[in-house]
Formats: sequence, structure tokens, C-alpha cells
Amino acid sequence: MRIQSILRVGWQRRFIDLQEFSKLIEGVIRKSYANWCDESIPALSNKTPRQAIQTSAGLERVKGLLRSYQAGEKEQAKEQGRAEVSYDFLWIALDIKS
Repeated sequence: MRIQSILRVGWQRRFIDLQEFSKLIEGVIRKSYANWCDESIPALSNKTPRQAIQTSAGLERVKGLLRSYQAGEKEQAKEQGRAEVSYDFLWIALDIKS
């Protein structure tokens, strides 16, 4: 099965397979969240996730955010017919367990 790439170069369209598409999406997610652990997040009262996890309430909020990101990704992957991208890299970066 092939799907149309979401990327267009000039007027050219190219087709990619689902495995390649999944890798592309994973790269975008990892790049988008590369600095997430050290960025101020409004949902965390403008603290960084690293700062927030210093309290039990903050830790639970961070875990909730990560779970919501993963749930959103699961839904998108299902809609797009591709493999789900894991957000485990953020749990690992913060050294926390789900």
C-alpha cells in the first residue's frame, strides 16, 4: 500500500510507503520535542518539565501531558494507517517511569 507524501518539493509530488512515512513522522516528532524537557510549558504553570517533576503534583502533571501526547499520536497513527511513534524518549530524558 502506498500513500501520497505530505511533502511537496516545488510542483513535484512523490509517493512514499507507510514505513518511510512512519520514519518521517517519527523524525518530525523527535525534532519537535528535542528541547521539550527544558522549555516552559503553560500547562505546567510556565515551568519546564524538569522543574515540574521536582514536586509530586508537577510530576503527575508531566505524566498526564506525556500520556495525552501518546494518546493523540496513537489516534493520528490509526487514522493515517501507520505505525505509532513512541514518546518513550521523553520519559527516558526526564528519568521518570510511566
